[in-house]
Amino acid sequence: MTHEDIIAPACKWLVKEGSCATTFRVTSEAEGKKQAPYLLGVGSFGRSITLKIYLSRPDFLEDRHALFHDIPGMDLGRYRFLYAPAGIIEAEEVPENWGLLQVSELKAITCVLNPYLPAGGSFWRSGFDDANLYDLLGESDTLYAACRRFRYASVLRLQMAL
Repeated sequence: MTHEDIIAPACKWLVKEGSCATTFRVTSEAEGKKQAPYLLGVGSFGRSITLKIYLSRPDFLEDRHALFHDIPGMDLGRYRFLYAPAGIIEAEEVPENWGLLQVSELKAITCVLNPYLPAGGSFWRSGFDDANLYDLLGESDTLYAACRRFRYASVLRLQMAL
């Protein structure tokens, strides 16, 4: 499987199960190393969900102890999930406060671990809400900036098409 193979089912999951209005594919480069793209779903009332994508076990093991897993302010997402083909990551290996989604060869997504949904509950509890852990205003500013760039890029493409 490639990133392209599993992006579309993940976007559908973010909209349907995650109650997000839109999704972004985010790429970044840290410390000179290009990181794998991840998905960010954004909804109303401060809902934001990050899906960190891993295609192989070595990729996961390399990132396993990365700071962004432990320090929520270093990345986006009020709710955070690891996303990988089935069998790559075990539920016991998932960092604290993270969930786990697995995708099958048929591109069906299974939520293996969701720390935000209490057993028998129908509403997600708060994710990284502790003021010391999660910077909602900082994340909102980042998301607004992304939306502005998206809007301007769309306007430019429209003007170039005319």
